[in-house]
Parts: sequence; C-alpha cells; structure tokens
Amino acid sequence: MTVVDFTAAFDVSASEFHVTFPTGYLLKDLGRQITVYDPTIVGSPHIALFRQVMQVSGPLGNEGVSTKIAYICTWEDGSGAYQVAAVARTG
Repeated sequence: MTVVDFTAAFDVSASEFHVTFPTGYLLKDLGRQITVYDPTIVGSPHIALFRQVMQVSGPLGNEGVSTKIAYICTWEDGSGAYQVAAVARTG
C-alpha cells in the first residue's frame, strides 16, 4: 500500500494505531500485515511494516482474550516516519 493510500485508508491518530500495551505483556500476532511503500523511491521502496496484534492475558474471566487489538509498526526504513515498537517474535 502506498504512503498516500495508507494515510487515506487509516487514521493513524485513531485508537487502533494508538493502543498502549503494558510493558512485559505478550502480544499475539493476528497474521495481518500492511507494507507501506513509496512509489517514488527506485529500487527498494518499502518504508514500513505494520502487524496486527492482540494483547494476550486480558481481564480475568476472559480466558486470556483481550479487546486490545491494534496495528504496530515492527519495521521502518530509518526515515523516522513511524515509531517502531520494541517487540520480539517467537516460534
């Protein structure tokens, strides 16, 4: 998705892009990703990768299922356009 399409499709100030997860909580990768690219860049146009995640270990009585679902930036090309979350993915 181009930068223009990404900006038009998603309000990055919306709640799905501004969820605060407590330090030390596990996030489940929900398998959806958005790759943002800039078509004006020749060669390697990718500038960011967003993954959809859900907080694991929700409120008691919910069997670990949380309503906190969000997109987090897991990689960025170094331009500083997006804030990258400090996460690790395990098998």
